[in-house]
Amino acid sequence: MLQDWRSKLLDTLAIGGGLVVINFALLMLVSFVERVYSRTGLFVFAFILIVFSIFCLERATTLRFPETWRARTGILGGLLSWAIVELARLIGQQNVSFLTEVVVLTLAILVTITIWKRSFSTGLQFFIISFLFGWMGRIILGGFLQLQNGLLMAYDVLWWAAMVFGILSLGVIGWVMFRSRTRIQRMMMAVMLWFCLMIVLYSLRGGAI
Repeated sequence: MLQDWRSKLLDTLAIGGGLVVINFALLMLVSFVERVYSRTGLFVFAFILIVFSIFCLERATTLRFPETWRARTGILGGLLSWAIVELARLIGQQNVSFLTEVVVLTLAILVTITIWKRSFSTGLQFFIISFLFGWMGRIILGGFLQLQNGLLMAYDVLWWAAMVFGILSLGVIGWVMFRSRTRIQRMMMAVMLWFCLMIVLYSLRGGAI
């Protein structure tokens, strides 16, 4: 029983909180590198992140490692990969339209669902899911910002977004505490918790990323 509760705390709350810390640490590093070394520094930093991301992916797909280890490295690799995509957008100083991103993300999700179990190992599943959640978070936040600055200017849309995703994060924690059975389930919920918490924090910051 004690080991089970320890797993719930470490595999969900600790990993989810750790992902939030890593996420904001990367944002601060990008801001620092851009301010001190400009776009050249960002370009070099992007390649450093690529090296770490591919290293994590290699570890996540190496079957001799325990499944939980592959899951953790897959999560970290997916987070770093999404950070690289965001960094590439910053370096290129070009934004893809909101509707275009929605279409491409929908295709990516459907392709992932189609080949999820027959082609993806556990580590690769976690790599993909953390990458897609990062992508969805940006699109959802962008949608809230468009509503805030457009049709729903009279309402505090971002406050409601923080409220909704705050409740969802509590629901994730509750499900883990009372319904989860395996460490893999709890690690998957850790990614969901990170996703919800990042929406909450970005919304409370006025949508600033």
